[in-house]
This record gives sequence, structure tokens and C-alpha cells, in this order.
Amino acid sequence: MYKICCMTTPLAPPRTSDSRHQTAVRSLLAIAEDIRNVVERDLLARGITFQQYNVLRILADAGAEGLPTLEVAERLLERAPGVTRLMDRLERQGLAARTRGADRRQVFCAITEKGSSLLNDLRPRVERAEESVVSGLNPNELAALSHFLNRIRARLMNP
Repeated sequence: MYKICCMTTPLAPPRTSDSRHQTAVRSLLAIAEDIRNVVERDLLARGITFQQYNVLRILADAGAEGLPTLEVAERLLERAPGVTRLMDRLERQGLAARTRGADRRQVFCAITEKGSSLLNDLRPRVERAEESVVSGLNPNELAALSHFLNRIRARLMNP
């Protein structure tokens, strides 16, 4: 089990000048970074970043035909301006491959056997890390947390 003991920014008591909104947003930003660090720990030990893991996960779900580069970019959990650079790194490591479509304008990205093997090895580790992050919450609290975060995200997506 992972311990979240090495937080990047401790959650300090709110400053008297902070509004409730500022305190909540700062807390969300700090915990997002801490969660990312916990989840990414095993990935970095295996030589890939969280974003690269996310691309492999997307490509594995796409099947043998793969996906166009732009569609991979749209499905990322974190927006990355350099999906081509991400794919370059994965390709150099032999974890993904790119091919041109029939009209040669589209580039399709697919996971390789080596990439699938690494992903299958890492998935349980990532799941354990994710579970450890929320292990202190009961099912009702998890549902409430998801509900509130989805409401915030919906508001951001549709201002």
C-alpha cells in the first residue's frame, strides 16, 4: 500500500485573505499533483511517464487498427501539446508504432506487443496506487466525491 507522505505542497490552513473558492481550488490543485505523484511512482521506475502510460492505455483500448494521432490527443486525461513527441518516445522504446492511412494524410498509432506486455504489467500497479489514494473513503463518500468532481468538470466544460 502506498502512503501519501511525500506531498509536494502541504495543505496549509487557508490564509485569512482567501475566499472559500480559492481555498477549494488550491486544495484540488495540490491533491491532483499528489495523486499524480503516487500513481506515477511505479511508472517512472519502469521508464515511462503518466502521459505515456495514458497513451498506451488508449491505444490498447483502440484495438489492432489503432487510432489517428488527433483522436489519441482528444482522449488523453491530461492535455498534451506534443502528442507527436509522446509518440516519438513510445516508438523509440518499441512500445507503440505509427503507420500512414490509405490517403497518406492520416497517421495511425497502435500499441505494439512490447507495449501491451508493459501495460499489462503496470495496470495492476496503477490500480493499487489509485485504490490507496482513496482507501480512507467509504463507498458513499467515494460516490459523493465523484459526484462533486463531475459537477465541477461539467461546469468547466460548459461555462
